Amino acid sequence: MKRRVVIEYREEMKEKLTEKYLFKYYRDYLLDHLHNLNQGYMSIQDYITTFENLIHRCDMREYRSQMITIFVSGLRSKIKRATITDSYNLNTVKEAINVALNIDLTFKRLVNANARCSECEGYEHYDYQCFSKSQHVSIVSSDKC
Repeated sequence: MKRRVVIEYREEMKEKLTEKYLFKYYRDYLLDHLHNLNQGYMSIQDYITTFENLIHRCDMREYRSQMITIFVSGLRSKIKRATITDSYNLNTVKEAINVALNIDLTFKRLVNANARCSECEGYEHYDYQCFSKSQHVSIVSSDKC
């Protein structure tokens, strides 16, 4: 009769389940996907979410300097160039993410600063985003008592 091994810790259970049910090449596939991750047409927030999911699945949390390099190298070229100048001072992935978010926000503000609305002739927004458009609210009252 085969004796069952008692697993006491969650990490042990995770290891055993990973060995038993995940294909051997799956982690290699995820690592390859992580190294080739590129922001492309994704928003910065979608890129960050995808990056964090892959880091978690690959279990690479202890490789801090590699993660920062992989994160920055996958950004769009404008954001990457601006982030690289700050990357010498980055110590964590969270710092790299915050720098990238701030740079992206700055670029969006610069683009919006040149926008001009044809509705109110104001700046920093287009006519479909106009705040001066009148919004009609209809209130239906019932006089039945």
